[in-house]
Amino acid sequence: MLGSYSESNIHLKFYGTKIRIIGLGNPYYSDNIKINIDGKIETFNEYDPVSKPLLLVYQKTGLSLGVHDVVISAPDDAPAIGSAVATKNFGLDAVDIDSTGYLVKLEDVIGVGDKLFSPEDGWNRFDDRDPKLIYSGEQSQWLRWDDTTQETWNRTETFVSKKNSITIKFYGSEIRLIGHKSHTSAKENFSVVLDGVETICNVYSPVSFGSRIFYENKNLESANHTLVINYPDAATDKFGFDCLDTDGVLLDAHRQNLISAIPGDKIVTLNWELVSDATNYIVKRALTPGGPYETITTTSAITYTDTNVTNGTTYYYIVTAIVNGVESGPSNEASATPNATTNPEPSGNSAILEITMVTGEIKEYDLTTAELRRFFCLV
Repeated sequence: MLGSYSESNIHLKFYGTKIRIIGLGNPYYSDNIKINIDGKIETFNEYDPVSKPLLLVYQKTGLSLGVHDVVISAPDDAPAIGSAVATKNFGLDAVDIDSTGYLVKLEDVIGVGDKLFSPEDGWNRFDDRDPKLIYSGEQSQWLRWDDTTQETWNRTETFVSKKNSITIKFYGSEIRLIGHKSHTSAKENFSVVLDGVETICNVYSPVSFGSRIFYENKNLESANHTLVINYPDAATDKFGFDCLDTDGVLLDAHRQNLISAIPGDKIVTLNWELVSDATNYIVKRALTPGGPYETITTTSAITYTDTNVTNGTTYYYIVTAIVNGVESGPSNEASATPNATTNPEPSGNSAILEITMVTGEIKEYDLTTAELRRFFCLV
């Protein structure tokens, strides 16, 4: 039994959907004890003129499945610490939670190997079936599993048992990957490559633990990042991907960057990034920023020259990718204004040609009009 004076509290975290507080009815205990669950404050009563042990003093049901933060505080009129007055206190005997729930140690630092059924404050969670992810390789080897045990986020998980990869693009400075850790997972290591830096991971365990954090990086710049999970061809069993957490947002991994739109004389040349497993790219054009766009070509290349343009008109372009028969979201928009580039016709009988050397030295030449034309290859 724990008693409390003013400015004292009991702090706990638990995973589950419901909680009960078991206390003691007592003539010296308060009828206005505060309990704060995930920022919402309620009160309960432990005052009773006759002492009663093992008394259910508070219960809360219907919470979302996840980790909940609970603080039980002494009432505002509780006696000061060290006071001889023994009234307005409160006591805690036990805590009941779901049969499948558990208490979370406050001092634990969440990291690789830990359960994390809901994202921590400041993090956003994205499911394994988010369409912004790219599952590469033989699609028949990707097995979608609907989990009825509540051991996974959103009750879904994606398994693979052959050499395949998952591509993730995100904006942020932190990321966590969560997957199935059990005796049914392959014993072989696999790699996570973040912005070209490889980390070796493993999710095998002789005991089934369900979904656990198997990779994290919390020291990134706030920027766009690309992460690829590569699963080995020699794997003897499967790997299950559950979800990912980031302090930023998930980007569409199918979406490529339209790197450049280069104008020329009655032409605009476009270049864009390669998208994994893309069979074709659709190039679209508009006469105003943001569209409406019309499709002008479909190509398997990562460059295209638009020749159906007019000098002096500005054109706006986007590109989409076709992956597994599905069109991705649009790239960024790029614009260009084609124009005729000509060298000026020299006039007069002579001119001074000034040339700056790579050393910085400037040299001048007095040329006739004929010599100047030949220099510019105009005749």
